[in-house]
Amino acid sequence: HDRHGPYLARIPLDEATWPQAAVTLALPWPAPAGGHHQSHRAVPAPEDGGDPLPQHNYHGIPLLRPRFWTLTNAVVPTGGFGALGVITDPLNTHTLVGSIGVGPVESEPVGLGSWSYRGWPIDIGVIAWRSEITYADEYRGTDGRDYDYTETKDAAELLFGRGIAALDRDFFGFVRLGIADWNEVDEAAEEYDGIAALGPPAFEGEERYVQVDLGYDDRFLFPDGYAPDAGVAALISLRHSGFDGELERNRALAAASGAIPIWRKGGHQLVVSGKLGTSDGDEFMQGNFSIGGAFGLGLPRGYIDRIATGNHLAGGSIAYRAALWRPFDGYGSSPLVNRQLVLEIFADAAQVSNDQPIDPDADWYRSVGGLLYTTWEFYGTLLQPGLGVAQQLDGNEDTTFLLELGFRW
Repeated sequence: HDRHGPYLARIPLDEATWPQAAVTLALPWPAPAGGHHQSHRAVPAPEDGGDPLPQHNYHGIPLLRPRFWTLTNAVVPTGGFGALGVITDPLNTHTLVGSIGVGPVESEPVGLGSWSYRGWPIDIGVIAWRSEITYADEYRGTDGRDYDYTETKDAAELLFGRGIAALDRDFFGFVRLGIADWNEVDEAAEEYDGIAALGPPAFEGEERYVQVDLGYDDRFLFPDGYAPDAGVAALISLRHSGFDGELERNRALAAASGAIPIWRKGGHQLVVSGKLGTSDGDEFMQGNFSIGGAFGLGLPRGYIDRIATGNHLAGGSIAYRAALWRPFDGYGSSPLVNRQLVLEIFADAAQVSNDQPIDPDADWYRSVGGLLYTTWEFYGTLLQPGLGVAQQLDGNEDTTFLLELGFRW
């Protein structure tokens, strides 16, 4: 690898330069057939008659190193301005992710911290985060104006299964055990002048839940492509929640996406994705599903306020991506590489309903637009800052500007 990127090289194969013996590192998996972990095993003695060299276990914790950090508008999945960083050991047995920032509306502190370990046959993980979410026009004051509802959510999860660190291809699955605390932002509530809910009242309190995620991912990452460049991914998520020991909900969500190369040499591809969800149980203002959201992080893009909530969800997106400029140029011996300039044209649509999935009587919210972003590589991480515009085809039919500070790792 040089400043232009990876390349092939021919290295002379001179056996005279080979060492007579080398230390063998044993990974902590798979476990020996007897079920007991063998801490040291001898390897054959060197030809010079010296002592056998021991086989050592691999321990990732002493080898943890920062891999990258980046500014982002997705400090947590629901959005937020700030920075995010990742720490791993060389074999990615340990993955630590941390982020910190402020929420997109009321500037509440938000952030995330997680650790996952994939050195055993069963991955384990712990994650905790704080998010800020705003729902538009949910309350009406005595002045006749509609007011937004903004909440914070403090949550923590314990995970175990396969594929938690998102480093495994093909089939994966894991279980989440979680707890969350929902609270209204006081500063937002002070704006109300005698409020009346336009729908079910908002929930404030504690949620406890168990969730099972099953999925498949065969997407490829190519040095000259996007992240990912080709393949499909699918996920089925089943969740049962209890709220303050009195309310209950069940939720099922299916999501899938596919990247189809159209002209691989020129960096053109078609990306198709969709979501379908259904739920039942007690209702409150936040709903089981919501669409829209800050920074265009949720479908459909361009509806900055969360425009609708409901018990059922249907949505999809189709996008065409084309590389306009592909320098793949580095800077001296630094690991920073300017890969390409990308144009994405998209069309999104989504609906929520309280009656049935894909409800013919429910409103669809659609948008079209484009994103122009650059792709930079830093130690294998793709940083993708960019700007875009989205035109709402429903609702207020506003034109919205999009900010992309994304990354792919």
